[in-house]
Amino acid sequence: MMVGKYVYGEWLIPLVDYFSTVKRKEIVYEIVIPIIIALIGTIIYLKMGYALKALIKLRDILPTVLAILIGFSISSITILIASNNKNIEALKGMSTEGRIIAGKQINIYQWILLMFIYTLLIEIFLLIFIFFSSFFIQIVYFNILASFFLFMEVIFLIHILLVLIRNITHLYFVLYK
Repeated sequence: MMVGKYVYGEWLIPLVDYFSTVKRKEIVYEIVIPIIIALIGTIIYLKMGYALKALIKLRDILPTVLAILIGFSISSITILIASNNKNIEALKGMSTEGRIIAGKQINIYQWILLMFIYTLLIEIFLLIFIFFSSFFIQIVYFNILASFFLFMEVIFLIHILLVLIRNITHLYFVLYK
């Protein structure tokens, strides 16, 4: 993989690995559903003329929410890495069904860790996107741009929440198996 030939790009590897291991029903749950919800919400706000107002409200609350979620994701990764729990140790010997990275089937421990790392990267990306859109919308404003930013922020927010629900569910089954 040529990631990082000209600029640091190794942070993209977990994203590529995540999408190479995700299954079709998980794509529907984590990507298609957020797109549908964001599309419906954005169209409603655009038709009513409230796209900018909704975007500003999201901008006011999302950085704090994302900071909390980033802290949660980092804590979850730390628990997985530092835990000596026998259930977590057992996961290292259990393979996943059809989840392959670089031609090798990964174990459940690697998969759960990858899911939390992916979530953390997406949370950070959304936070950066919010800062960018907040700056950009002050310079250039038109309703379609506000609607686009609103659409993207809602997609990523719902995507993050659905991935976190799946991550928490897997962590629950690992720790209380």
